[in-house]
Amino acid sequence: MIEKGGIGVITEKIKHVLSSELSTINENVALLLSKGIDSSSLLFTLLEQGKSVTIYSFTLDYRESSDFKGAKKIAETFGVPFIPIYLPTDIELLKKDVLYLIKEKGLKKKTEVECTWAMMYALKTIKETVVVAGLGADGHFVISKKGCLHYKHTVELMNEFRNKLFSNPNYAQKEIVTQLAEEQGKKMILPYLSKNMIDSFKNTTWEELNKPKQKQVILDMYPAFFEQIKVYHHSNFQLGDSGIAEHFTSLMKSDWNQGKGKTVVSIYNAIARGEIY
Repeated sequence: MIEKGGIGVITEKIKHVLSSELSTINENVALLLSKGIDSSSLLFTLLEQGKSVTIYSFTLDYRESSDFKGAKKIAETFGVPFIPIYLPTDIELLKKDVLYLIKEKGLKKKTEVECTWAMMYALKTIKETVVVAGLGADGHFVISKKGCLHYKHTVELMNEFRNKLFSNPNYAQKEIVTQLAEEQGKKMILPYLSKNMIDSFKNTTWEELNKPKQKQVILDMYPAFFEQIKVYHHSNFQLGDSGIAEHFTSLMKSDWNQGKGKTVVSIYNAIARGEIY
């Protein structure tokens, strides 16, 4: 829905929430950036508010992912300092990290373990005490395979899908990432996971949000900014060409795999059961 002479009502609500969530920042801020629309919208909000921003982006230590390259390009385009985060790929260190995340932090799901691992190293690298990230934004738009197949067709189904996601306190690793940040004396700000943001998307249709382009309501927030960068569709940061999921799969070739399991999840489950320590 677009008002005459203005941006859409939904876009206005989202922009207001982002502005409110970020307006209280008074010190230098670290922004975790990918090539995606969500984290870019956070950058543009921070720049509009005149904040002092440093962009961080992670990649495996032997390759540069498209997310990393895209973030670096965006930083160059807008003249924002960029600091790379190189994720270690030593298998013995990975074993130590996985044991820590499952045994000490209680993580269970594959996505939780692999995404939190990357965020853990990001937080270790970041120097600023305030960290902003776009975690959780995808859930609002119902653009996952499951969402598109079963939930995009009515407002009621859209609301049901989102309610299921956001009722999980650790959706998009919110709880564990916030905890890891606090342990290092840092504050995580996750605007797309705030209650006000969740409320802003209630009763919206799939078409209102994603037509003519995916996440159109976000693109409409900062058209002049988005025109200066290449816009990419949604992808999970641990998948795609990031190599993160594949890195964890290398555990299947280690002495941890006794030949019983077919995927790395079998190793995670064995750790949780105390069979690997």
